[in-house]
Amino acid sequence: MNLPENFQNRKNLIIAAVIIVTAVLGIIAYILLKPKPKLEPGSVDQPLGTDIQVSVDIPVDNQPQDLVDKLSVYDIEEIDRTDVIAQFLSSIGKGLLQKEALGTDLVYWKDSPTEDYYLVEYNRIFDDVFFRFENPATPSKLGTSFVTRDTLPNFFTEFINEYFKNDFKFTNFNITTVSEGYRVEANRVVNDIPLERPGSSKYSDYIIVQEDGDIVEGSVTLFTIDSSSAIETALVPVADLGSYLLRKDYPKDFNQGFPIGLDITNFGYNPYDENGDFNGDPPPDFEIPEATSCTADAVNVVYLFNRLGFKKLTPVYRIDCTGEITFGGSQFKVPIVIYANAIDPDVVYVPAQ
Repeated sequence: MNLPENFQNRKNLIIAAVIIVTAVLGIIAYILLKPKPKLEPGSVDQPLGTDIQVSVDIPVDNQPQDLVDKLSVYDIEEIDRTDVIAQFLSSIGKGLLQKEALGTDLVYWKDSPTEDYYLVEYNRIFDDVFFRFENPATPSKLGTSFVTRDTLPNFFTEFINEYFKNDFKFTNFNITTVSEGYRVEANRVVNDIPLERPGSSKYSDYIIVQEDGDIVEGSVTLFTIDSSSAIETALVPVADLGSYLLRKDYPKDFNQGFPIGLDITNFGYNPYDENGDFNGDPPPDFEIPEATSCTADAVNVVYLFNRLGFKKLTPVYRIDCTGEITFGGSQFKVPIVIYANAIDPDVVYVPAQ
């Protein structure tokens, strides 16, 4: 037995093991100590306004206890989805519709080029598609001929992902009965957080579907995010929001609804459509004062998407609150929704005032 040779082999094995362990520890140390990407000051533009000052009382009882304290900011991908929509129309038997581009940002599909009325609109700026079919379309790829309230959430998700080539998840389903069948509304989910769009509805997507599964109408938000671009950032504590909202330059949108209990017919106006816009919209020439303060009823964190001009998708706070105004010598309560910046204000781009 050659002892020196065996000893040398063992020595080599030990040296190799030490080298491997050292390398592994070095890699682990590099991963742990490597600086995480951070948002640079002024690097994030948001779909929120400024030059608005509002006093918001957020009672401790209405401050959510289960909100996350960190979320990611994502880059928004800019992709032309005209071909995806054309394939969707072909797959549901609407392939003969005539396509017409209006500039570089709008694409319509009509029954014929001479028609003034379009059935489908794809807006590249807002990255969404709206469609309404006088003759409902059959989504044959879904393999269903009957839907119920219980199956509608699954039908809704399968329809959007199958025909618009994605793997979106949805939450907050709202199902109502309409003359054509069912209206299904929902919020897309990003990083387990609901996505909202500014405007008349807090839901990001909806469809109207008949009981036989045929599609009548819908609006689908198409934009996607680059998951690899995620930069995690801390959220502004809810307890600090009240003081931030008093700053005119703090990014926020203020959406006031119609006064509760106000009968505008008493002032010589025709009744208005309460479903016309965000929490109802008064007639254009009907001036209602804005509340300067309100009390929060609920605070939630959402992702807010407006249009592709904003390059990043950021979390914001949605504050549902109630304010008061004086009109015609009487006091009225008004519903208010405020979208407010939820990340470090120093990283948010604010245009010069």
